[in-house]
Amino acid sequence: MAWTDERIETCRKMWADGKSASEIGMVLGFSRNAIIGKIQRNGWKGPNSWTNRDASTVKAKVAKPRPRPNWTVKHKAPTAIPSPPLPPSPDAAMRSFAEDGPKTFEEADFGHECRWPLGDRDFVFCCAPTDVPPYCHQHARIAFNT
Repeated sequence: MAWTDERIETCRKMWADGKSASEIGMVLGFSRNAIIGKIQRNGWKGPNSWTNRDASTVKAKVAKPRPRPNWTVKHKAPTAIPSPPLPPSPDAAMRSFAEDGPKTFEEADFGHECRWPLGDRDFVFCCAPTDVPPYCHQHARIAFNT
């Protein structure tokens, strides 16, 4: 739908009479935003427009002072937080291997033996007996921080 001279004049008159953009849009068959856009592009002032008011009649709003919050809070004495247990030393991890000593990958039976690696490059495995794989009790404590 296009803006004709007749529709533009109807829009201007209705806006000057104080009709809302939604009401004008329903009469003319345009959306509210289309009406607002046309009014702003043409610079029309409505009867209730802020721009039509005299600056002397508009009261300035003065901010009221807000009460200050009371920041004095009574604190409870801090309770002692227990420190977490220290993890076992690496020496303890080395001492927990099976009676026959640590085993290489080829020698190990990982079905019921600890899979904790010992060493850096040529490492071996702990291979201590375990009920719940993958680690013996000592290495499970290190791995899972329990």
